[in-house]
This record gives sequence, C-alpha cells and structure tokens, in this order.
Amino acid sequence: MYRESQQRIKYRENKLEELRKAVRSHKCSAQAAIEESDRIFTELIKSIVKTHHEATALIRAQEKAAVSRAEGVMKQLEQEMVELKRRNAELEELLYTDDPVQFLQIFQFASAPLVSSDVPTIVLNSSHPFNSVVQSVSQLKEKLEESCKEDFENISSQVTDVQIVLSDEQKTREEFLRYFCLWEERLTSIPQIHSISSMIHPHPPGSGRLPPIAETRGEKKKLEKKKDRVREKNQLLT
Repeated sequence: MYRESQQRIKYRENKLEELRKAVRSHKCSAQAAIEESDRIFTELIKSIVKTHHEATALIRAQEKAAVSRAEGVMKQLEQEMVELKRRNAELEELLYTDDPVQFLQIFQFASAPLVSSDVPTIVLNSSHPFNSVVQSVSQLKEKLEESCKEDFENISSQVTDVQIVLSDEQKTREEFLRYFCLWEERLTSIPQIHSISSMIHPHPPGSGRLPPIAETRGEKKKLEKKKDRVREKNQLLT
C-alpha cells in the first residue's frame, strides 16, 4: 500500500516536471513563431508597398508621356491657328486695296503654304482612360483577400492543433498508436509469423536462409525504438 502510494506520488512528480518543461518549451516556440510571422508579414507588406509604388510610377510615366505628346499636338495647332488668322486678316485687306502692287505682294504672301499644312489626325480617348487599370488593381485586391482568407483558415487550424495537454481525440489517437505498436511487438515475437512472412517473401537466390522480419539494420533499429517507446509508455501508465 505504501509502495503503491509512493509510486503514485513519483508518477505525479514526473508528470508535473514534464508539464513545466512542456510549458516553457511551448512559450518559447510560440514566441519564435510570432517573431518569424512578424518578419514574414513585414516582408509581405514591403512587397505590396513596392508593387504599389511601381504601379504608381508606371501610371505617372504613362500620364507624362501621353500629356507631353498631346501638348505637342496642341502647340502645333495653336501655332497654325495664329498663322492662319494672320493670313486671313491679310487676305481681308485685299478686299479694300486699290493698289495693284500691294495686292500682288499680299496675295503672294497669303498664298504661300504653311510649314506644316497637313492637319494631324487626332483620335481622343477622354472617357476615363485609366478605368481598366483601376479594375485590374481591384481584381488584384480581391485575389489577395481571398488567398489570405483561405491561407489564414489553414494557419488557424494548425495553430489550434498545437496543444500542451492532449485532448480526448488526440489521446485516442495516441492510444491507438500505442496499441498498434504493442500488437506489432507481439506478432513479431511469434515464430509462426516468421514462417508466414518467409512464405510471402521468399529468400533471394544464393542466400542460405529465409529472411526474417526486419532483417535490415535500419528496420531492426526502428523496431527497437518502437519497443522502447512502448515500454516507457507502459511504465508511465503503471
């Protein structure tokens, strides 16, 4: 009775120490995850801001080029209008002059072709030319928000699964794995199982014996580790 009580106390002391270590480890892991998340989100924000600045610069450059071209056409039209108005005024003088010499001089000057007599073909695009750009940016925003929503649901699910003390569902899963390991250990210890395994997996040509289960060193080590884990868990539960 006394010995059993001592074992129970010892078991709880061990569990308490394990919990303390687990809590410290959990806190350190959480802090590391927060710091790494801050770094990643900061990089993501910088990337979005960089894309924003690049889009703004692209719009400004296109605005400047288009306005410069339009202003060049406007300047040409204004110069031609001034020249045409001046010639029109001189031609109007011809209507009131009686001097044939003056008439001839004015007529020759007014009849001279303009430096650029071709009227430029101008097609205007004045109905909100950057609307398509705004729509593309809006679509990008919607895609980012949808992607963030889906990824956050996945992150939230993973964060929720991180526990110090296992839930009933997690305990059931752990118990199933432990039960499976026990059965695996028992089955591998039965000679008849080796015989059945030998029938299913014939030995390779040239070998003098049938290959037992877990013949390779790697498989043996894995099996020994499983056995050790099972023994440790059984000791903790007793």
